[in-house]
Amino acid sequence: MEHIVYEEGYLKVDNNHEIYYELSGNKNGIPVFYFHGGPGGSTNVESKKFFDPKFYNIVVFDQRGAGKSKPSASIINNNTWALISDIEALRKKIKAKKILVFGGSWGSTLALAYAIKHSENVLGLILRGIFLGTKEEYKWLYQSGIDQFYPDIFEIYKNYVPKEKQNNLLSSYYELLQNKNLEKAYEAANYFSYLESNAVSVSRNNYHLKTSPKEALEISLLETHYFVNNCFFESDNWILENTDKIKDIKTYIVHGRYDMVTLVKNAYKLDRKLNNSTLFIVEESGHSTSEKAIKERLLWCVEDFKKHAKKL
Repeated sequence: MEHIVYEEGYLKVDNNHEIYYELSGNKNGIPVFYFHGGPGGSTNVESKKFFDPKFYNIVVFDQRGAGKSKPSASIINNNTWALISDIEALRKKIKAKKILVFGGSWGSTLALAYAIKHSENVLGLILRGIFLGTKEEYKWLYQSGIDQFYPDIFEIYKNYVPKEKQNNLLSSYYELLQNKNLEKAYEAANYFSYLESNAVSVSRNNYHLKTSPKEALEISLLETHYFVNNCFFESDNWILENTDKIKDIKTYIVHGRYDMVTLVKNAYKLDRKLNNSTLFIVEESGHSTSEKAIKERLLWCVEDFKKHAKKL
């Protein structure tokens, strides 16, 4: 199905940031917002392909500092609550009363945070690769945990950091990525993104080889910026502590059994806290939406939501 863009542009959200957005599909259809991962990831031509353009009014946008949004890799006024404010601005711009939210990895974190803050504006949630923004998750991925499964990859990531600063690799990379020498910052970004990009899929598809220096810096700097600040949440387990606000929202949770970036136990924990959720643990799959079984299940969820939407 062809996804014809009927509007694109930049929305100025403060004195520093302009976010890129793109609207396609049925202007009068059910509004669906695609939240990309990262922080610091971006949307692409594949982002829209989950949605039937005859049924959905499709909204894709690049979060602050990411993708086509300006300025690139800016951490000024860049936090979870600012992103939620931007989403609200976009929702109001398209005159949508309520929206379906689709997000994976960091996109699931942002989707949950948005829904907690604005549950009255959410039709449903389609989530993939649940990330709750806890210290345990940062430690697993960036300090100790994932190294049990990727010791070779982790060693390369770790050894870029001087030995005396290896006791907190996330904070050390955050410092290295802010080097005013752009080539040095790009170099640090390459090493930082090397770990996650090699662990993202059970097929080891070497995603990092497709990433430009600009993209690598955006995702690396913004990830470290958010994660050293605990995603700007008020408490370590903020999402699960606030699920009472979203417990009755129609929710689909898709998670790869062998996801090494975001652990399946967190999808299970989330599902147990909700009254109106369905959890799909996808066998022989990891973290990436490019994995066949993950993609197929997400497409199924988007189609299944149509039945729910028709009852609204």
